[in-house]
Parts: sequence; structure tokens; C-alpha cells
Amino acid sequence: MDYNVFFQKLDGLLSDKRMDEAEQFLIDNVKKAMEQEDTQALLTVMSELVGLYRVTGRHAESEMFADKAMTIAGNSGLCGTQDYATIVLNAATAYRAAGDYERAGALYDEAAEALRSSGCEDAYRYASLYNNISLFYAETGDDERARAELLKALELIKKLPDCEVEEATTYINISLLDIRHGRYDEAEAYISKALDIFKRDKGRKYKDAHYGAALSAYGDLHLKRGEYAKAVEAYEEALTEIARSYGYSNTAYRATCENCIAAYESIILNNGGNNGQQEDNEYALSEKSRTRISELKNQLATVCRDGAVLKGLELSRAYYEIYVKDMIHTQFPEYEDRIAVGLAGHGSECFGFDDDLSKDHDFGPAVCLWLTDDDYDSIGERLAAEYDKLPKSFLGVAARIETQNGHGRVGVIKLSDFLTEHIGCATVPERTDLSAWQLITDNGAAAAVNGEIFRDASGIFTGERQRLLEYYPNELWYPKMAEAAVRIAQYGQYNYGRCIRRGDYVAASLAYAGFIEQTVKLCFLVYREYMPYYKWSYRALVKLAQLRQEPVLMRVCELLDELSQIDYHDEDKASECIENICMQLVRILNMQSLSGSNDYYMETQGYAIMQGYESVQTSLGRNEDNGSMAGIIERIVKFEWDMFQAAHNEGGRADCQNNYNTFTLMRRSQFMAWSDELCRSYLSDLEEGARTGRNLVTEKYARMMESTAPQEYESFKDSLPVIDDERRTIAEQVIAIQVGWLEEFVGKYPALAGQIRFIHTSEDTPFDTSAETYLRGELDTYSKDTFILYCRYVIGLYQNGRNLNEMIMENTVLQYGYESLEDAQRKLEAMNN
Repeated sequence: MDYNVFFQKLDGLLSDKRMDEAEQFLIDNVKKAMEQEDTQALLTVMSELVGLYRVTGRHAESEMFADKAMTIAGNSGLCGTQDYATIVLNAATAYRAAGDYERAGALYDEAAEALRSSGCEDAYRYASLYNNISLFYAETGDDERARAELLKALELIKKLPDCEVEEATTYINISLLDIRHGRYDEAEAYISKALDIFKRDKGRKYKDAHYGAALSAYGDLHLKRGEYAKAVEAYEEALTEIARSYGYSNTAYRATCENCIAAYESIILNNGGNNGQQEDNEYALSEKSRTRISELKNQLATVCRDGAVLKGLELSRAYYEIYVKDMIHTQFPEYEDRIAVGLAGHGSECFGFDDDLSKDHDFGPAVCLWLTDDDYDSIGERLAAEYDKLPKSFLGVAARIETQNGHGRVGVIKLSDFLTEHIGCATVPERTDLSAWQLITDNGAAAAVNGEIFRDASGIFTGERQRLLEYYPNELWYPKMAEAAVRIAQYGQYNYGRCIRRGDYVAASLAYAGFIEQTVKLCFLVYREYMPYYKWSYRALVKLAQLRQEPVLMRVCELLDELSQIDYHDEDKASECIENICMQLVRILNMQSLSGSNDYYMETQGYAIMQGYESVQTSLGRNEDNGSMAGIIERIVKFEWDMFQAAHNEGGRADCQNNYNTFTLMRRSQFMAWSDELCRSYLSDLEEGARTGRNLVTEKYARMMESTAPQEYESFKDSLPVIDDERRTIAEQVIAIQVGWLEEFVGKYPALAGQIRFIHTSEDTPFDTSAETYLRGELDTYSKDTFILYCRYVIGLYQNGRNLNEMIMENTVLQYGYESLEDAQRKLEAMNN
């Protein structure tokens, strides 16, 4: 065996995290050594295999090969030699890692005796023995003997040349024992020595797996000291280093991940009870901590599992965290906050739909690096060159095989080129530029906003995506829905059956397919999501229904699947299924307040959708003092809707979270009744919340739980910003005015009163929140400026004899197409009678 070639190949596979290939390479070499009867080569390869199985947690295989290696060595006359001692030591370590301490202890004794009897004077071998025996004592509870063994090893290692990594590793192991026994100052001194060694040579840092262990130990120290932010910083870097060396599916990564979660949870628990700006920063920090905890728990449940197969987005994020992030930080520090990194665009992996079939092309470790035009001109070529130097294979996934169609999807990309490719223009058009929006296709926009952005400190790319996610302007949205509804009728309810009866089966099949396509399209339009490329559209629709926990939409998906399996020549069966689908579509349109018609013929629904649009426009026109205020109100509503979508309920997704049109109509009605100054101030609150990660809608509902779910509220109330007594007193006075207005409204318009919440907090239940409690929760989320403006506005209306709640309800009924509150009252009375 050529040992240089062997270890060069093995090191390359391990460096690229291609563990499966490394295992097969070692097994192949075991067979080759056996065929050639090369005992030395066989024992060398088996020792490497024992180590590979040990670090990847496959302990049964590790023990099996360790036993075989000892048997072969013994039968070959190696007993009493230094090589035999090394083989036994390797076996002892395998059994220790597997938790078989009785067997491990016996083997450590045997290894020590074999080394002494061999006459060995090699200090390195003795240091290795002491280090391993120390781990055995530590894991069996004898920490003092463990520390003594480590100190013996350290004295030897410090005298040896080229053993800095071994010295650092010993420092780490001593520090872990000191942390366990509360000797924090001593532990910090040892960890600092280890980190100094690792940081001397940047190149070694990236190659040596023990650096991650040092960082993890540093995290442990900070966690014990209650220095949670420092613990998080150390653990996060440790996770990157461990993944770089061993991937995700190993004990070290899982343990560090769990410790990192504990540190984040401690940050949250220790953030309550502060005031002022610090309070806002800590609230934002808690929100970020909760988000990161979810990410880490998801890792533990997915990529950290033994045998886990990474999805494309997971692979891309890992590639960024382990290689790309450091490359940008070291090579382009002045541009680090200007380079957006993620994975988005064309390709099944960007939608999360990649599977074994899709991995045969345009799949592999890669990210997108988006630059502005100016930055691309400055560093585009250099950044691309550095990116191309990164490993092509990663975590056992082979290098990306790029097709002609897939060229340019990853790597360094001009942001303007990316947007032009997907939506036809270099920036997202203004809402008023209807001709530009008209040219944006659903599948192009879907590809532009899919995937994940891993880092975008400047917010330029994220901002463009966010503007695109605002969806088509109403002037296009309503007509698009109406057109889809009419086409559904034409394809499925009218032309399909006529074509079948004529015997024109080709035309019938086209109508059949057209009905399915337009049904899927209408569903995406209703829920304001871009419909992706046709081959992913149905899977995306099912995913949408599941995420929104929308049973009627899920029923549409089930019926579409049923329809696709019906022989389209069977007109009766197919037509029945088509009608069932249309019935569900009408239910959706009614629930979303997009149509007031119950007619199941979808052409009628198309006209009803446009009639509803005209009512909304008429209402906006009546209340709009100038064009800019209507835009501000729509921005407020959009911010609230996005925050509402991000809110998580204990019992799952709320029905109202699936009802965009009703939500926006109701909230629009409120803000149309506000003053311009108040609207602008509240918009500023929402913008600041989005910037800092503070979800005002989530906070509002959390505060309501003080009345609706007091026990649950007690568990998290300290994480909410504190409301002082003076503000609380003023708020209660304003709330009392509005409760009186509601009582007055109920007496004046009893039929309309059935459409509003219970009035009083005393009527709250875990499932129903009163208007009083809702208002109290909302007022508590306002900034100081907005709160003062709101109170002044309410008091001013009260002094002038006006009723804000009546103003809001008037805006609501006008948007529903009624002429006035009186008109709505009369018609609802007639309907109820």
C-alpha cells in the first residue's frame, strides 16, 4: 500500500464531509489488504475505520472492527509491541465512546501495560494514553484522577515539537473538568491558552476539528457564569467549526446545539423588567432568540438525525455558514454588509420541492451572492474568483452538475439582472405603474420571492422582495381573480361537457386541463400568493393549504387530485367533481369577502368579484382626502397583515389568519377614520417594529391573554415591554369613552351590532375576546408618540360629539356596498326577519 496516496485520498473525503464515500473507500481498502495478505495495511485501514465509526456515532461497527483489529494483531505476533498498544488504545476509546466503561477500563489497563512492557520511550504515545485514560475517568465520575492524567499528558506534550494542537486539546479537556467543579477562573485560563494556539494560524483553524471543541467549552464556561450572550457567540461559532469537520449528524454537534438553545432560552428568561430604549432592544433580542431557537430545534429534528438527507435549502445554508460566510468576512470585510446571500430563483430546491429525481441536475452545494450594480463593478469578478475556490462537494453531496438552462442560477449575480430575469424590470415597480405590474408573471414573481435569504444587512434585496410580496395592485388583482373565475366556468362548467357530447375529445381534454389550471390559479390569487411554474403549482397549493390550516382550500386540493384520476371521457363523473370543486371555490370567495353571491356558476362569481372591487374603490374615494393617505393606509394594513401571518397561536392557525380580504377591509375601515397625523405615526411604529424584529400584532394578542388566558399570560408577561402606571391610567379613560360609544352604537343599530365583538372585558372567554380587551391590547403596543396622538384624537371627537366607533362601522358597510349605516341596518333587519 502507498500510505501517502491512501491518506491523501482519505483526508480529502473527510475534508469534504463525504462520510459515506470515506466509509466505502476504507471498506474497499480493507478487502484489498486482505486479498494481498498485507497485515500492516489491514490494521492501518481498520484503525481509521474504527475512528470514523466512532466520531459519527456508529458505535456497534466501531466496536466490531476494534475487536477484529486486536484479534488480527494478536495472531500476527504483535502482542507486547508499541503498535499493539496503539491498537488496544484505539479499541478502548471506541468502547468508551459507546458507553461500555467496564470493557473500556480493562482495555485501557491492557494498553498501558502493553506500552510499558514494549520498552516504549515515545513521549507522544504516553501523552495520548494519559489523555484517553483521563476521558475515561471523567466519564465514570472520577474527575480528580482525570485531571491528574491530563496534567501528566500536558507536561509531556509541551516538550514535544509540532504538538500545538494536542497541547490545545489537553487545555480544553482540563478546562471542562474545572467548569464542572466551578473553578471558572482556572477554566478560562486554560481555554484562553487553547484558543491562542488555534488562532495563531488561520489555515489550521479551518482544518482542525478540535477548534470547535475549544469554542464549545468556552460557551459552557459563559453559560455557567450566566454570561448568556457570550455563550451564544461561542456556541454559534463552535457549531460552524464542528459542522465543518464532521457535518451535522454527530454527538458533538447535537450536544453543542442543545447547549446553544439553553443559552438563548436564558437570554429570553433574563430580559424582563427593564425600561426605556434598553427594554426595546432586549425585546427585539428575545424575538431573535426565539427565532434562532426554532431554527436550532428544527436542525436537531432534521439534519442532525442519523442518516438525515439534506434538502437543497438546508445544504445551501450549511454551505454558507461553514464556507461562504468566512470567505466574505476575510476577503471582503468592507463589503460584508452589502452582499446579500441566500438561495432563490428557478429550481425545485428553491421551493423546497427537491427530491431524488431532481438531484440529477443543477443541484449541489451552492449559494447566490447578490450585488448592486456599483458593487458588482467593484468586486464582482474578485468575489466570483474567491467563491470558485471553495470546495465543490460538501457534506457527502457531490459537486453541482450544471445544465445549460441552469447556468447563472447560483454564484455572484447582479441584483438588477436577477430581478430583470424574473419580473422584467431591474427594480420592483411602483404600485401605480400598472403597465409594469401587468407584465409580471406569476411563475416569475414566485421564483423571485422563494427560497431563503441567509444574510442581507443592507436590506436592499430583502426590500425588493418585500415590495414584490405586496402582490398585484388591487386594480389588477380583482380583474385577475374575475378572469380566472370566468375561465373556470368556460373550461369546466360549459365547454368540457359540450366537447364530450360532440365527440371532440382533444378539445375536451384541453378544457379539462384548463379547468384544473384556472382553479389552481384562482386559489393562489385569492390568498395573494404567486403561482409557481406549472409542474410545482399543485404541490405549492397543497403546501399553502397546510400552512394556512385552511380546510376548504384543502378540500379543493383533494377534489383536484380526485378529478385528475377520473377518466375525462366519463362526463357524468367528471362533471360532478367539477361542480363540487366550484361549490368549494364559492365558499372560499364568500369567506374571503370577495363575493356576496352564492351562485355556483363561476362566471357569475367573476362579475360578483368585480362588483365587490367597485364597492371598495367607491368607499375609498368617499373617504380619501388625498392620494397619499390612501397609500399610507394600505401600507399600514399590509404591515399588519404580514405581522398577523407571522403570529403563532397555541391552538394552531386562527381562521381569520386565512381571510385576507375581511382582515384588510376591517383594518382599513379603522384607519380611514383616523387623522392623517395619527396614521403616519402608527405607520412609523410598524416600520420600526419590522426593522427591530418586534411583531406588534403578536404583542397585541399576547396582552389580550391577560384577560382571556391569565395562566398562560403569567408565563411570558415579563418578556413584554412594561407599561407605566400613568400611561395605564390615561389608557383606561380613553377605553371608557370608546366602550360608551360602542354601547351607544348597539342601541342605535341593533342589527349591525350582531356583526361586532362582545363589548366588555367581563364577557371574555378563552375563545372570544371583547372589544374592550382588544382595544386595551392595541393601545399597549403604540409608541409614546402614537399613544398621545390617539388619546388626543379620541378626546377631541368626544368633545365634538362624534363617535369614532360609528365612523369606523360606516367605513365598513360602505366597503361592503351599502349606501349608509341606515341602509345596512334596514337590509340586515329584513334579512333577519
